Amino acid sequence: MNWRKNLSGPAVDRMWWHALLPVYGLGIRMRFTGTSRPAIFHQAALSAWLRSVLGSPEDYRLYLCSDVPESGRCRFVAGEVYRFTVFGTGQRGRDYLARLPDAIRRFQPGHDKAMPFRDNWRLEVVEHWNTARPLPDKLTAEHAEHVPLALDANMLSDETAFWRRQTGSVRMHFVSPWRVLRAKEKRGRGKKRYCYNASDLSTDNLWLVRVDDSLRRLAEDLGAGEQPRLSGRSADASPDLFWVDAEYRDHQHRAQEMGGLLGEIVIRNIAGLSDEALALLVIGQHLGIGQRRVFGNGRYRLPDAEGRARVARFTAADQFAGKPENMLPEEHQALLHEATSSALPQRLPETIAPYGKHGQILIVCGEPARLFSGGGRARIERDGECLMDSPWRYLDGIVLFGRHNITMPAMLDALANDVPIHLASGFGKYRGMVVNPDCAGNGELWLKQQQLFASDEHCMQGARSVVDARIRHMRETLRRREDDGCKALVMSMKGCLRDVEHCLRREQLNGVEGYATRCYFEALRLLVPASYAFAGRNRHPPADPFNALLSLGYTYLYAHTDTLLRAEGLLPERGFYHRERSGHAALASDLMEPFRHVVERCALSMVQRGKLRVEDFIREDGHGCRLSATARRMYLAALSEAMRVPLKSVNSGESIPLLDHMHSQVQAVKRWVTGASDSFEAWRMR
Repeated sequence: MNWRKNLSGPAVDRMWWHALLPVYGLGIRMRFTGTSRPAIFHQAALSAWLRSVLGSPEDYRLYLCSDVPESGRCRFVAGEVYRFTVFGTGQRGRDYLARLPDAIRRFQPGHDKAMPFRDNWRLEVVEHWNTARPLPDKLTAEHAEHVPLALDANMLSDETAFWRRQTGSVRMHFVSPWRVLRAKEKRGRGKKRYCYNASDLSTDNLWLVRVDDSLRRLAEDLGAGEQPRLSGRSADASPDLFWVDAEYRDHQHRAQEMGGLLGEIVIRNIAGLSDEALALLVIGQHLGIGQRRVFGNGRYRLPDAEGRARVARFTAADQFAGKPENMLPEEHQALLHEATSSALPQRLPETIAPYGKHGQILIVCGEPARLFSGGGRARIERDGECLMDSPWRYLDGIVLFGRHNITMPAMLDALANDVPIHLASGFGKYRGMVVNPDCAGNGELWLKQQQLFASDEHCMQGARSVVDARIRHMRETLRRREDDGCKALVMSMKGCLRDVEHCLRREQLNGVEGYATRCYFEALRLLVPASYAFAGRNRHPPADPFNALLSLGYTYLYAHTDTLLRAEGLLPERGFYHRERSGHAALASDLMEPFRHVVERCALSMVQRGKLRVEDFIREDGHGCRLSATARRMYLAALSEAMRVPLKSVNSGESIPLLDHMHSQVQAVKRWVTGASDSFEAWRMR
């Protein structure tokens, strides 16, 4: 088939991507007659329901896809409205859309309560996909001409011409997870097959290649024949994306992976893209891109210079009934029901400590304790001693580090009072949480965090604060042990504090911090007993006993910080200073910086006082140096004790344990993210 022949009407060359056109759309408004508890991302469950409604046609994946703005809510009750859009490709897709209203009315669903969409809702009205105008009742399979058009070749030509005239940056803003394969030479197994963050997409404009791959293969399946891959792929763009885990359970309750990337790609010169690339970006707004596209994954918008979406998207029914998104004020467009909840992978390093209550989060660590409930109150006992007795309604969450006991009545009361219980190992490795589905969503907070940390100005403000605190605490550690050999190094670090104030870029700040850290470890080298052969910091694996202590201690500290971030609902993987990489909680690394000196002081004290000896460490060829089991227990006990010591901070005259100071700093970040404070100040010891 020749895809370059002319169309009738205005002169538009027939290109291979026109096999994806025309696209039609229907807005569907349902009303619940019973309760529904979908997962945080509804796309897969809704697509499965639509397929069943239409009789599970084999070609569904070619002709239909859906957009689900209600994703983000985990509970609906009788009487609430639910809205979504279904797009159809070509004549076949239009015919399916024309059949859909009657098929929904006649559908006899099952009663499996594990399925969120079943016999618990009914069709209320069919709407125009763009204007929300109700469509006539005569929309039936015999009257497919009444199905509204969403995009055809002439409309596509107008849209590409519009983007060709744009001079500023354009944001490709994802509203559902984009499941995109890594470059072939970097592809692993399982989740390692997929791009996990922005760095995975930055090489050779892989983001644009994958847009082309997805839509070109669909066009080929629709009859365009085999097409060459996108040429002229160069594009000035910066992906700013993060991975979210999600899954869908089918009618046999088998888990299906649905996770992918959320965030945005900033295209700095969209007018410089090829005609082919521009056309695909416009079409992809309707059809989605990437794996699981047909389920609603990989959906995005291209807002114009004023922040308004060129392709309308209905907001959730309970927010702005009847208004498509491009009719809303700009401030409402970016954050409405567009992502995530506590479905992110809950993984953390490790911890230990006493219990402490700070604000509304209860932290329970140390020796095993018992959490039980009585008279509407949460109670904690250890060895017959009451450690805490508080009404459930006063708690925002509970964090349990270690093998503590919790009774079933306490767990049920926690669920009834919307108090999430976070569970971690004794060394701090996050295991998961027990949470009421109604309060499981942190999507809005995560998007605000993503938005704040996308600003270089805000990131640098936070980064300067943590680096300043880190250098001050390093100087204070040396000042208390200062000898003639350390004085010059301490003075050099003082000059670094002045330099921090003037750093405008991350690279500059890295250089200042790196120099101060080298001075610091050079001074520590003079203080560590010579038998430890400590010549400076090394890792992965640590080559000597003192570095083994530092590595274990830093991991311990990282674990505490990471767990506290999750307990407050923040996204640990998205930081403002440390670079993101797969499996790394960048924000935890940011916030542990002001507390690293606690590990260093503890390690230095133990080797100087002879509490640990060189013989307590095991050296293995190729595996570095590690502590013996006995030495490890002693060292962790000392760190646990250090976490219990009351300290005062610069901003507070109250002496509280270090773990509470760490929690206070996490809460300060949360206030910064939510806008309750204009800036962030890292913790500093008085």
